[in-house]
Amino acid sequence: MRATATRMRAAAIGAAALTAVALAASGCGDGVFGMGDHHEEMHRGAGGAPQTPVLSNASQVTLDIHDYDFSPRDLTVQAGTAITWTNRDSVPHDATGEAGGWATGTLKQSESVTISFDAPGVYDYLCTIHPTMRGSVTVEKAL
Repeated sequence: MRATATRMRAAAIGAAALTAVALAASGCGDGVFGMGDHHEEMHRGAGGAPQTPVLSNASQVTLDIHDYDFSPRDLTVQAGTAITWTNRDSVPHDATGEAGGWATGTLKQSESVTISFDAPGVYDYLCTIHPTMRGSVTVEKAL
């Protein structure tokens, strides 16, 4: 009976240690990966500071990805405008159309992809790596 209690206690201690290691490795808090502030930004996502929607008549527009957010988050352009998504974060991101049909692919730090929308409409998108990051491109008929 005493040997069984000792084995059960050892198993419980082992399970607790394994749980602690798993939580540390998950990146929560500073964890073993030292994510710190990045982890909190990731959970906050696009819920950060409010942004003013941008209306652009330029033939080319740059949309930055930084602090786990798209900037501008809401963009209105004319059909055919070249929109360049540039990742300014230290972690990878992407922009993928919620209705499908287009995606930037994964962008590492400082990488860019340019996409043009020829058909008027609203193109809602998100980062599939960090799904709380969302944005919208409204395409109007070219003048």
